[in-house]
Amino acid sequence: MGNTKISWRTNRILILFRLFYYCETVSYNLIKEYFPEVEKEAGRKMVRRYIRLLEEAGLIRLRYSKAERAYVPVDRSFVPQNGQFYPAKLPDSKPKRLYMEKIIRLCTLITEVMLQEEEDPIAWYRKRYPELSDRTRQRDFKQLGEVGYMVEYFPGDIDAPAGYYYDYFDGI
Repeated sequence: MGNTKISWRTNRILILFRLFYYCETVSYNLIKEYFPEVEKEAGRKMVRRYIRLLEEAGLIRLRYSKAERAYVPVDRSFVPQNGQFYPAKLPDSKPKRLYMEKIIRLCTLITEVMLQEEEDPIAWYRKRYPELSDRTRQRDFKQLGEVGYMVEYFPGDIDAPAGYYYDYFDGI
């Protein structure tokens, strides 16, 4: 049960990141479309925790506008468009730091591999994260698959060579 909860939490954070990536402003009404529990105060607190984690990880920059009743970017967009995230404020706690590094890695995969339509996502991953195991890579791609970014291996046949192929999520 523990892994399911963490996976669910991670999926929610990735969905929230995707909202900030695609939208010019993000209101609680928009967030509520993806997370109905935001109606309750506990749901709002959860969303604020996730937003704070994304900010501390250097993945987004935002402020809440009372006039617009929505989160608005500090710069032109929530997520830097130059491919480089903001500096992260990594926690001192090793488990929290490892989790934040995982979130940064997954968001990097979304922005640099999935959204850029990387021709060989596996080679990109191995080059970018040579210290990580194939098992970690497989878990990362499985996690991304749970939120709509698919990377799959297809064995070769008469019509096509073997290889990894992906189907990226386009939109929110």
